[in-house]
Amino acid sequence: MQTYDPGNKRNVPPKPSHTKSPSSIPTYPAPKCEKEKKKTENSFGQRVQAAPQSHIVKS
Repeated sequence: MQTYDPGNKRNVPPKPSHTKSPSSIPTYPAPKCEKEKKKTENSFGQRVQAAPQSHIVKS
């Protein structure tokens, strides 16, 4: 009982929690960022690509 309790509880929350967090974040800012990305790409260029890439790596 003590072996399956902590093992099962520890493997359950981190799996769905990690999948919902990163999936929900880039889902709503993706469409809005795409339009602004084109306008900012001219001003920032590489800087704009570094911002979204950093978010994906952290997630």
